[in-house]
Amino acid sequence: MFTYKEAENYITEQLLQDIESHLNGLYTNIGDGFEYFDLNLPRDEDSMYDTNYELEFTKLFIALNFWDAWQDARSHEWQYYDEISKDDWTKLAQKIIESIQNKSEITDSVILKHFSLHPSP
Repeated sequence: MFTYKEAENYITEQLLQDIESHLNGLYTNIGDGFEYFDLNLPRDEDSMYDTNYELEFTKLFIALNFWDAWQDARSHEWQYYDEISKDDWTKLAQKIIESIQNKSEITDSVILKHFSLHPSP
């Protein structure tokens, strides 16, 4: 299981790599580290009721949802995500990275609408 810092470092590094892959047209590389990240985010019952856990890890779970959707969009020729074009994925990834690095909440309305833990309809 990741600590918060390990998870933060891993997702930041992976999203940066995927931005580079996307910009270079290497779309099949997007999400190479997804499974490892998903398996190592703590989800044990004791942690889920810890307020600090929720506050710290919420943005990482949003990043996980985003990353999963990025792969899905790539696999479906960039369809099925209203408001998000093929070129928008790297910009949204950068916003998530900045939020993680700046230790700030994710506030982008498109990210929250599509990828938050409780997305709006």
